[in-house]
Amino acid sequence: MAAQIFPDSFKRIERIRYLMDEHYDKITPKVMIDILSDHENYPYSICRHVDSSVPPQYQSSTLASFIMVPEDGVMYAAAGNPCSFQFAEYMI
Repeated sequence: MAAQIFPDSFKRIERIRYLMDEHYDKITPKVMIDILSDHENYPYSICRHVDSSVPPQYQSSTLASFIMVPEDGVMYAAAGNPCSFQFAEYMI
């Protein structure tokens, strides 16, 4: 079902895995912000922007991004595209 509704999601997760593997053992919140802001394969990139060349029912945009670091009790959140919006830090 997901493959029919969001076919690009599988390519996006492949890209996320590739970038995380590239930074294996060196992943920081900054690295994750860079990964979430990636535009490779635009318009079907990790950081999604509306592509007005496709019908409205197939348009999609990143609404928010989250990075959680449980061992530090911190979460970072951006209310929109991670390439354009500042991440706020939340601590418990």
